[in-house]
Amino acid sequence: MVPYDSKGIRYTQKDFPSYRHLPGVTPHPLRHPQGHQYGQIEEPAQPFEVSVWRASTDYLYGVDLYNFAFYWEAHEAWEGIWKTTARKDIPGLYLQGLIQTSVALIKRHQGVAGGMESLSRAGLGKLRRVAETQALFCGLDLVEYIERMDHIFVGPDQAGWPADPRIRLTGMSDHH
Repeated sequence: MVPYDSKGIRYTQKDFPSYRHLPGVTPHPLRHPQGHQYGQIEEPAQPFEVSVWRASTDYLYGVDLYNFAFYWEAHEAWEGIWKTTARKDIPGLYLQGLIQTSVALIKRHQGVAGGMESLSRAGLGKLRRVAETQALFCGLDLVEYIERMDHIFVGPDQAGWPADPRIRLTGMSDHH
């Protein structure tokens, strides 16, 4: 999957890491001395509150990372706030769905079909459960996103369905 250009929408002003981590290819960001986060003190995530998602820098930075193909880093950002949720509740399912979808994109990029299929099925399944309760959740039109992701994971080369996994949030002023 081709990384996006720098003209994409941003929801935070936080800097991106110096490289996109791809397991088995680049230095592990946390464990390898050349990792882009090696030796940094990890800030504890702020509890994720759905009612004020627009103010959640951790959530929005995860969206920024994801939208610019920093899939591993996005999964890490979201995992931090996922750990602050009741994981079986709607916010926990939503975040875990995004995390699994992000990792499925890594597997797709690596050509690991089995991992991509199982992670995308699990992640999109969680997002479907959230969509049953609220089609627009934390700014994301889940019905549209799930349909687009189904085409990316099941039929990525179908005409008319570009491989565009980006998350488009509504209810936010766009930053560039």
